[in-house]
Amino acid sequence: MPITIKDVAAGAGVGVGTVSRVLSGSTSVSKQTRQRVEEEIQRLHYVPNSLAGALSSRRSGIVAIIVPTLEQSIFADTVDGAESELNVRNLQVMVGQTKYDIGREAELVKAFLKLRPEGLILTGSNHLPIVHDLLNAADIPVAECWGRAETPIGISVGFDNQAAARDIVTHMIDRGRRRIAMLCAPRHFDNRLQQRIDGYEEAMNLHGLEIDVHDSIEGSSTYSGFHQSGKVLDHILQQRPDTDAIFCSDDFNAVGALFRCQQRGIWVPNQLSIAGFVDLPIASGITPAVTTVRVPRWQIGATAARNLAAMANGETIPERIIDLGYEIIVRETT
Repeated sequence: MPITIKDVAAGAGVGVGTVSRVLSGSTSVSKQTRQRVEEEIQRLHYVPNSLAGALSSRRSGIVAIIVPTLEQSIFADTVDGAESELNVRNLQVMVGQTKYDIGREAELVKAFLKLRPEGLILTGSNHLPIVHDLLNAADIPVAECWGRAETPIGISVGFDNQAAARDIVTHMIDRGRRRIAMLCAPRHFDNRLQQRIDGYEEAMNLHGLEIDVHDSIEGSSTYSGFHQSGKVLDHILQQRPDTDAIFCSDDFNAVGALFRCQQRGIWVPNQLSIAGFVDLPIASGITPAVTTVRVPRWQIGATAARNLAAMANGETIPERIIDLGYEIIVRETT
């Protein structure tokens, strides 16, 4: 059952009227009592009913999108896809960046809800409990993107990260590779990274091969991190000189590993195979071109926005979980 103002009052040992005055910002409540009430609100993740009423009272013409970062074209493409669908429906886009901080995501959700958006597009399905409470109270259409949430807040639009990782590692195994290490961005960045690790481990276990996972250094999921992923490659080869393949959790790490191989005179793919994930333009624009998983990043945003707009208009969406799939793109590095 949803938390009510009575629950807050009971927990704080005050009357409902006192809680109401705290919520309205009244100065007639003592500092000590106000603190006690605010702590109880925080503990219970209480969301005032007035928020839901305000959100439904009038339309804003705004859809909010929250992504980890716009530094990479990965999520910029998703925002572009969403905007293309929303603009033709006379809906405007507001974008916030979490910088891979779920606490920051919660603050952005709070801020955006005050603007009475038509809907909200989130990245992934890993959120703080207060985000679920806020969105349930707001009662607006929500789309979670880039993963495959089994129980989405609203709808889920994306693909199966684990299956994609399993399939590209299986491709490397089918090419005769047996000592395959995984180089991934720091795992606290995103729970989808863990899903890709799970896919790597699934493929390795199915073939009775040794698992070897290495977290990259902070920042290696951006262009500035090529040098850092090269350092991790050095570490991998120092520990296991017979490593014959590297699966990277993203294309940035894959390109960084490739650059390091070229510096060291390691022949790719004859001596070492490399595969990435996402299929950014850089993966096909360098020599040798990088084998990777192609993710429909633009279509993810467009599909989420199209369905979100339909939900805002009261239409029923036939599927809550929309899997857009992925494609293994075999190029020169495997």
